[in-house]
Amino acid sequence: MSNLKYLIIPSSLSLSPYVFNYLEGAKNRNEKVRLVIWDRLHNFSKDILVPYENVVDEVFIYTDRDKSIRKKSIEYYRYKKYVLKKIIRNIDVEDELIVFSPQLFLFLYRNIKKMQISRLYIDVRDYHKSVDILNFLDAWDEVDCIIVSSPFFSEFIKTDYHKIIVNHNFLKKREQLNSIDFKTEIIDVNNQIVIGSIGAFRDWELNHRIINSLANDTRYRIVYNGEGLDSEQLKMYIKDKNILNVFVSGFYEYKEIPNLYGTITLSNVFRDSSSKINKYALPNRLYDSLYYGTPLICNDGNAVADVISENKLGIVINNLDNLKVEIESKVSHFDMVAFKINSTNFLKKAILDNEEFEHKIFGEEKY
Repeated sequence: MSNLKYLIIPSSLSLSPYVFNYLEGAKNRNEKVRLVIWDRLHNFSKDILVPYENVVDEVFIYTDRDKSIRKKSIEYYRYKKYVLKKIIRNIDVEDELIVFSPQLFLFLYRNIKKMQISRLYIDVRDYHKSVDILNFLDAWDEVDCIIVSSPFFSEFIKTDYHKIIVNHNFLKKREQLNSIDFKTEIIDVNNQIVIGSIGAFRDWELNHRIINSLANDTRYRIVYNGEGLDSEQLKMYIKDKNILNVFVSGFYEYKEIPNLYGTITLSNVFRDSSSKINKYALPNRLYDSLYYGTPLICNDGNAVADVISENKLGIVINNLDNLKVEIESKVSHFDMVAFKINSTNFLKKAILDNEEFEHKIFGEEKY
């Protein structure tokens, strides 16, 4: 049996699907794992870990009083104390520690510096101001490997580039790509372009501009599936302005995702590029859209736009003030046959990267 791995997760598993990339890797390599889970939304069920019952050695669940996604510093401090009590003080020199999020790493940093462990990995899936503090402290020097969901994160993590490996927010295997049902047209049977957002709603100001540009134009149908901090503002706006071609639904179950993608013809990945996370991240929606055979549409000036443009995975809008003209021009010239080939190649590359990640973290030759 190989070394015991510790996965420390400052979020509910339902908000952190990429954790299962680690569990799959451990399962494939006959490793044992302990999980420390911060159940932020009070919805954790051990049933979700049933496929990994031979992998997960022990699970510690931390639940605080506040049922919410966002947490204050004092709540991170309390979670840190829980983690130290339950696991870190009993860690062995042969163990390997995997810490999720720069926020949690910052809170545990001084404790980790005093440890004698085999290896330390930090998983970074988004930008947070704690990254800048870690850069200032040269904290990444203590880390053996930094796992990122986007190769563009090297723009703000100040460390040796060779310490960084990519693990995409994509959980599929290569054989599953054979069953993708690719769309053949961007204009549907109702002679409409259906622009759909599937996932947490964000970037109100940007979507506000898009809605105003396309409002009540019967050639377009705009759909928002999922909740977010600005969802109520969005609902009130379309009601107050009597906008009839914009539709908003609430939370949906995971099993509904294939059907939701089946109802749209372009996947909305418009992003406010003024924030670092939007500028450099590759969102789950990028991979999900391609896996469900749907071209993407976004604004330029960010990493996902660069990926879409370079790999011809959809439409990139250069000037939002000219949105309709650009959509109509680019849709008329978009090659759906090439899209099918390009999407498959892009997802194959993501799977290869994930296989390399698994080898470097769980293989015989450690990173």
